[in-house]
Amino acid sequence: KIEKPAGIANPKDFRNEVVKFALRYRAQHDGKNPAWTAYEKIRSVIEKRMFTQVEDLLPVISFESKKDSDTQTKHNEFVKRMLARGYTSRQVRRLVEWYMRVNKAG
Repeated sequence: KIEKPAGIANPKDFRNEVVKFALRYRAQHDGKNPAWTAYEKIRSVIEKRMFTQVEDLLPVISFESKKDSDTQTKHNEFVKRMLARGYTSRQVRRLVEWYMRVNKAG
């Protein structure tokens, strides 16, 4: 499931490879787990998965007009959660606008 956005053809082999890497790393580093960035393949898979999830959220968090009532409801709930965490309405709007600009730029 997590391998799909990264185009991993055989998820079972990939997962075995990751487990072997983690075990080797732990053996060489006094039992400490590797950072998620320590193995290039897993870093790539995680980043691609995160970015695809963010793309799904953009229509929900934006303040543009919504396609349907479900998206509008999710947007309202998002704003409510942000307000509950101490942000003002203006801060939420500015944060989302900034995020949308950064996302389009890069």
